[in-house]
Amino acid sequence: MCHVQTTKPIGLAEDSQHVLTTILLHSSGDRIESEMMLPSKAENQRNPMQALGSALTYARRYALLAIYGLASDDDDGQNSAPGVATAQRPRPLPASIAVTAEQPTEFLHPQRKASIVERLRVSASKVQILQDFKSEFNISSDSVAPSHILLPAHADFIESCLAN
Repeated sequence: MCHVQTTKPIGLAEDSQHVLTTILLHSSGDRIESEMMLPSKAENQRNPMQALGSALTYARRYALLAIYGLASDDDDGQNSAPGVATAQRPRPLPASIAVTAEQPTEFLHPQRKASIVERLRVSASKVQILQDFKSEFNISSDSVAPSHILLPAHADFIESCLAN
């Protein structure tokens, strides 16, 4: 698995905005791609290249965290937010979706995911299966969506529930 990030200007030189494109590539040929518009102007920045560089630095970091599904230690945000202790950190992601150097994450093939989502949609046990899935993988959101089904382990669990 690897990632690539590129930028491209949109518009005229003096009024151009830039788009950051992040692509996550897998050896299977699968890919996830996202685009993020960078801010056109930054307050209190005299040099437009410094403003662009600063915006690009943050955008690249946040785009990578998002595409890999990782949480961050938001040092800048926590330090600038009034009344928030710097020792507070976001909860880490469950081990089921953490990406580590020792054990790269293999994402679920889109066709398998589509098949599972369709089978769930028509299942009479859908509510119970999703509740069990939420508990099994420590999902903290109020409801489970197809975007939560990311890994082969998730698919294996749901398919075993659908078989029962």
